[in-house]
Amino acid sequence: TFVGPRLSLTGANADEWIEARAGTEGAVALAVAGVVAAARGVTLPAGVSAVSPEAVADAAGVSADAIRALGEELAAAENAVAIPPGLESQGAAARQAHPAVAALNEVLGAVGTRVFPGGGAPEGTTASFADIQALIGRMRAGQVRTLIVSGCNPAYALPAAAGFGEALANVANTVAITPHLDETASACGWVLPCHHALESWCDADLADGAMALGQPLMHPVFDTRQREDLLLDVANAAGQGGAFAGADYATVLRSTWTERLGGDAAWLDALRLGGASAAAWAGDEGADSGADPAPAGGVDGFAAPQAPDGTQLVVYPTAQFYDGRGANRSWMQEQPDAITKVVWNSWVEMHPDMAESLGVDRGDVVRVESAQGAIEAPVYVYRGIRPDTVAIPLGQGHTEYGRYARNRGVNPLDLLAANADPGSGALAYAGTAVTVSATEETARLVVTQGSTDDQDREIVHAMNVEDALHEVEAHEIDLVELVEAAWDSDPNSPYRWGMTIDLNACTGCGACVTSCYSENNIPTVGEEQAALRREMSWMRIHRFEEEAEDGGFQTVQQPMLCQHCGDAPCEPVCPVYATYHSPEGLNVQVYNRCVGTRYCANNCPYKVRRFNWFNHDARGRGDGGAFAWPLNLQLNPDITVREVGVMEKCTMCVHRINKAKIDAKEEGRTVRDGEVMTACQASCPSNAITFGNLKDPESEVSRKAKSARGYHALGELGVRPAITYLEDVTHRHMPAGGHGEDEEAH
Repeated sequence: TFVGPRLSLTGANADEWIEARAGTEGAVALAVAGVVAAARGVTLPAGVSAVSPEAVADAAGVSADAIRALGEELAAAENAVAIPPGLESQGAAARQAHPAVAALNEVLGAVGTRVFPGGGAPEGTTASFADIQALIGRMRAGQVRTLIVSGCNPAYALPAAAGFGEALANVANTVAITPHLDETASACGWVLPCHHALESWCDADLADGAMALGQPLMHPVFDTRQREDLLLDVANAAGQGGAFAGADYATVLRSTWTERLGGDAAWLDALRLGGASAAAWAGDEGADSGADPAPAGGVDGFAAPQAPDGTQLVVYPTAQFYDGRGANRSWMQEQPDAITKVVWNSWVEMHPDMAESLGVDRGDVVRVESAQGAIEAPVYVYRGIRPDTVAIPLGQGHTEYGRYARNRGVNPLDLLAANADPGSGALAYAGTAVTVSATEETARLVVTQGSTDDQDREIVHAMNVEDALHEVEAHEIDLVELVEAAWDSDPNSPYRWGMTIDLNACTGCGACVTSCYSENNIPTVGEEQAALRREMSWMRIHRFEEEAEDGGFQTVQQPMLCQHCGDAPCEPVCPVYATYHSPEGLNVQVYNRCVGTRYCANNCPYKVRRFNWFNHDARGRGDGGAFAWPLNLQLNPDITVREVGVMEKCTMCVHRINKAKIDAKEEGRTVRDGEVMTACQASCPSNAITFGNLKDPESEVSRKAKSARGYHALGELGVRPAITYLEDVTHRHMPAGGHGEDEEAH
């Protein structure tokens, strides 16, 4: 169950949605805790007063019955756990939400069994927004003569209302130590270029006393230096160099770790492991992180939230950009947003009811205005948001920070007040009231998925968990289908490569898409070409909304890539035999045969082939190309870089297959199960993707392909895909005869 104002990626993977207003999640958690405690006959933790569902229902915008039903459901569950809200719900009472969730976990019996409180960040290592506000006040008053900024971009990442930019102008000496010319660096008097994180030595104090250790993974690309070496030079110039045990940071780091751990052997072991445990780092002193103790769950002084007036604004981080730090990565700009599938831009999410009242639709520009400022951006209509709420993603709207980030989209932080949570000092991202109005203008909004409805084509399947259990019991394996699939290769070959993708495990994060870009030298094409549907991604993530019996919808995420069909429609139409069926069952694309007729793309029912309309290196486009120096250094030497006029698609990482076969041949054997992992499989955080040999009946991919949940996308076409999808399973009841209940799909 997800509680919040907007179905985020986490919410989209939930079975139930309680549409609470942003910033009221803590109040809902406390009310639910009271229901659970009463149902289980336990008392609330010390310092926690019971709050009734009726007391918070109006402010949260949720019925008391829904809150009570959630509490009763959790009370009856055996292994329930609650997780506090994220940054998008961090309001003026954010500090209250976490103890409230801790109290709920306490009455659920999760603390010590499923939830293990840690010490958190060591005291004094992290400045809160309230601390930054105090610094800004001193800067305004002329009390700061020299300011050194490194590792952050406050001129962009703080609300404009905080006044950091104006205060910075009052500081006589401003220095930015940074690998990027971002907004803050551009406003500083001195810019000292430093190494990227992948070029640097570093260590970090983790929770509970453990230490992390990092070493350079590559030589410096530019004429830069380690950040700490620059600071050491400043210390030496100021006559303070004797305080450090080394001429450079690498020496200081090694001497410190060697002394602490007890010798060079321990240092080398820490390098290999990437750090040291709390016990090893503490040595004879005993493991003590010096961190604040975990909150005990008290919610002293809890104030029930008040029902807000007007439209509420939600600003939220994305996987691509977070708070804006990823916006200068072309891969991230061209990675479709997990929910909207928008690329290269900002947007305003609103409920269909609000869009209808304003007379706007997707791509129409609206003006969002608060007491602090106003922005204009195109609309994305999304029914996974409250009707009284609009949402804008963080990360765009840069005025500096490189060619991919500059002057692209809007920064919703311009709408926020410089308010801090009095309990924690954190910035209040939630709680801003706005007015929304139509502008009678339209803007280009590039959405890579045409519809969230699969038009009853059975592309994705979702089924109730009880139906899934019934199907497992009644499932009979179709041996004819399995034999056909396994032998869609040369009978003399020991291999028929295939894949399974578990839609119940897939979260739709898109890590597989980006890893495919990285592994296979796939170019980014930019906003204009993406608007013409000329993006080059070999994989895409479908997000379909399947209707449920309760009138809501169930989101199903589906990675779509070349299916490597046993009877592939693309193969017979190629006039030059550039695409053909390999002896191991792969659908192969030979680049130097391709003459670019694009017949194969026209005949592909899955629309997963990509055509190179341009050369994407420095010769190809006016913006310098996707691989202009130094981006050419990221190219995988095992993969050909394709040129204009050539078709390309997923190869199932055939170069990795060939390497495993060569290694196996040297040992006089065949490839073992698990020795080949495709790039998408290796990057999947939920292990939704399994790859292997379908001819091996003991392989994991063969076992999963026989699952009762298994089906083929567009299976009625009879093209015998090598990819088997496993149906999504939900606690919601799907309509009878709906997706997932077609017997022929099994």
